[in-house]
Amino acid sequence: MPRYETYDVLEENQPAALISREARRLDVRQFDRNSRLFASIRLFLRSVEVVDNELLDRDVLPDDFGAVLDAYHSTLQRCRLLTYGQQVRAAVTTLGDPDLAARVHESLRYLIVAEYQDINPAQEQLFRLLTGPDTELCVIGDDQVIYQWRGSDITNIVTFTDRYAPVATFSITTNRRSRPEIVKTADSFAKSIPDRLDKAMEPTRPRDGTAPRVVVWADDKQAEAGWVMDLVLDLHDDGVPFRYIGILVRSRASYGRLLEQFNSFDVPVQIGGSTDLFDQPEAIDLCKTYCWLSGIEWREP
Repeated sequence: MPRYETYDVLEENQPAALISREARRLDVRQFDRNSRLFASIRLFLRSVEVVDNELLDRDVLPDDFGAVLDAYHSTLQRCRLLTYGQQVRAAVTTLGDPDLAARVHESLRYLIVAEYQDINPAQEQLFRLLTGPDTELCVIGDDQVIYQWRGSDITNIVTFTDRYAPVATFSITTNRRSRPEIVKTADSFAKSIPDRLDKAMEPTRPRDGTAPRVVVWADDKQAEAGWVMDLVLDLHDDGVPFRYIGILVRSRASYGRLLEQFNSFDVPVQIGGSTDLFDQPEAIDLCKTYCWLSGIEWREP
């Protein structure tokens, strides 16, 4: 779209930095009951993502949020900036022009979409508008949805054959990554998922009797973390060094309880990925010290 050719696209953390700089003018603190700046920014940006991902109209938004959103959009326009969500929304709006859509369809013959199960309504609308009468649309995906927090909808892939008929379907049912025990467990669990694609996985790797699998049900996160801690200590007592033990977690939100357990038993831990560094006790103590030295009032993040 020529009107946006001189715009820059903001990376993931840049919108928050921009809003923190313009926070007073945008009056963004109103969205947190304790007027915490970054808590307000997080809440506001999550709401902005919903607006873009769901293609919500301005007139359905609450007045207070809508006013700040208008000011935010004006700031982006003035600075000639776009977010990813705005890119998609702008493309959907522009492709609503029949003449422009026809020009796009003239040259677009093949459209391939990977991880189709994770697309949101705005992206689905974009793909539909890009698919012309002579365009071959190919989507690849499964029923493992992990981006529901940003609006992904599993029904997009489940109902694809109905919405884009006629459709040729190809299933990949051979698993070359995991051992038979894991494939069997995962396949059994997948059958319990409602409204899923009908598919069964077949293992190809050899069976390994030295890698047992254990399924545990816990009443809450505390009990789950306690069970994991007991297992780690048992393995260590059997001669397994701590450095040989790895734990995969659902998300960084799972770190808290586990770290409490590890700290209680003096188990050394090295965390991979995003760790919420500034939420750690040592970082908070350091920040409080700097605030005290600078004469600035400390506020909980």
